[in-house]
Amino acid sequence: MYPRRCGEGKKIVSVLLNGRADAIVMSVSSQTSDISHLRKLYDRGLPILFFDRICSEIPTTKFITNDYQSTLEATRHLIQQGCKRPAFLMLSEDISITKERHRGFLAALKEAGIEHNPEFSKVCCQKEERNIEILKELLSQENRPDGILASVEKLALATYQAAKKANVRIPEDLKVISFSNMGIAGLLNPSLTTISQPACCIGEECAKILMKKLTKVNQPDLPNEVITFPSKLTIRASTMAE
Repeated sequence: MYPRRCGEGKKIVSVLLNGRADAIVMSVSSQTSDISHLRKLYDRGLPILFFDRICSEIPTTKFITNDYQSTLEATRHLIQQGCKRPAFLMLSEDISITKERHRGFLAALKEAGIEHNPEFSKVCCQKEERNIEILKELLSQENRPDGILASVEKLALATYQAAKKANVRIPEDLKVISFSNMGIAGLLNPSLTTISQPACCIGEECAKILMKKLTKVNQPDLPNEVITFPSKLTIRASTMAE
């Protein structure tokens, strides 16, 4: 089994197709748009499980978290803490989890009667220094965001650095929340409010399914289904009201 994020997916597939893997547990890269290499693996009969960032076109078992609901609740939290101009940060508009998280963000704004500024749904990039500049520019606007929900933790870290450069205080001027499983979230200054995913539970379920598939004869194909696990909102200092 090769649990990998497939930023180098096509190179990895050439290795896997040579029979060096019995099964694959995979989270699709944010850069993945062409899935032909994934289709080759599936057509070869190699058992594949997707988690987190999934590929809907491949008929197999997929594990996700409740991205829409958890983002809805996180955005509600920002609004309850006084945010009237929240922004949503993402690395890609195309992947499944980002779409669901953005949908939850927009739903919370609509629910609260807050008009969404399209410029506050900001697509960033993979380069940290460039993201810091993008976010510094965003935070330097006269009508800047007063809250940020980062869809990935690297954008939360870039936000902290950009806020410092723009002389924007967290949480007094800007409240920040992020999807993150990083252990140091509570050690940041201020500590970061996070939406964490049950990574261990998902890993255990993946292992159970594949061990059964690989060790017992005449097992059917993995069912084409999506299994959802709940995420956890942990409130820390970065979103606390004054």
